[in-house]
Amino acid sequence: MSCTRYDPVANVSKDEDFPVIVEQILRDLTLFPKLEGLTVEFPWDSKEVDQGFLDLHEVVVAEKQKAWRELMARSYAAIGHAADPQRPSLKSLEIRNIVATEVTTWASARFRKFLAQLQSFSLSIRGIKYFEDCLQYWSPWNFPVDNYEWFIPRLDHYFFNHLLNVESFSFTAAESRFPGLEGPCYISFPLNANQMPKLKRLELGYIFIAPELSDFLNSHAKTMEMIRLENCFSAVGERGGATNAISWAQLFTTFIEAGPTKLKEFEVLNVEFSFEDDHWNGDNIITARELRGTPAFSHAFVNTRYGLMVEDKEEDLKSFFRGENQMAFDRLLTLIESNV
Repeated sequence: MSCTRYDPVANVSKDEDFPVIVEQILRDLTLFPKLEGLTVEFPWDSKEVDQGFLDLHEVVVAEKQKAWRELMARSYAAIGHAADPQRPSLKSLEIRNIVATEVTTWASARFRKFLAQLQSFSLSIRGIKYFEDCLQYWSPWNFPVDNYEWFIPRLDHYFFNHLLNVESFSFTAAESRFPGLEGPCYISFPLNANQMPKLKRLELGYIFIAPELSDFLNSHAKTMEMIRLENCFSAVGERGGATNAISWAQLFTTFIEAGPTKLKEFEVLNVEFSFEDDHWNGDNIITARELRGTPAFSHAFVNTRYGLMVEDKEEDLKSFFRGENQMAFDRLLTLIESNV
């Protein structure tokens, strides 16, 4: 067994929710000598989430009053016991569909020591579909849960700053509320140049590209071997609204200048063009038809009324005609070919 999944449930606070044997196993995963990875996911009721930011004292109180929060705190505390430099028992940790809720255990020295031993770390943020989870109205979007705005910018404090030996890092945000930029209704994403000094593989999903991401890539140029950006967007354009948006060309060009000598793969995977012919006038009509199915360096902006991400197809087309994004990416691919 190389990887296992921990999927606990708690409705009412009682001892059988967290049996002693479960705690003992989580505290000593060396019982499974071939175990290398652990996936953690907590089932969640949308009615349970706290409204608004809680300070540390309020979090402590909430963990005593709410069974699901107590279960999370006790579970992460037990997992943190895998932090043993003499016999590290886990190489990878995946926290799947995390709820935007602080857990006191994350700030413990033992848990941070555990994070520092990992070689691979993966984190995805839970979203909710109102039709399924709130029964308010139907929506095709996967909305982030409450507290998203303050939770995302604190991920460096919770996790990122402590991943000292991680070589592979993956992050996926909620589909309709991308972090990464500053401005009205935007949410910053706390990657910085000093984190994860040994990083080789980076996978990001549903974020805006930003100067901080560019600085992060540039600072890891000498170690990075693979980068994958899936459904990531630039917010440049007339409707962008962000105060620090950058273009795809800027991201690629500065990374080339940083000299990624070990880079073997750089993927940008986005939705395909889906222009309606009658939406474009004049000479652009034929071009729009030709572009269908062609991968794009995509653009989007945040709707300030609803706080939702909206794809900017008009800017997609304009940037395609200008060509600077593709030219910069082609230069990056040429550099990669010289590395292989």
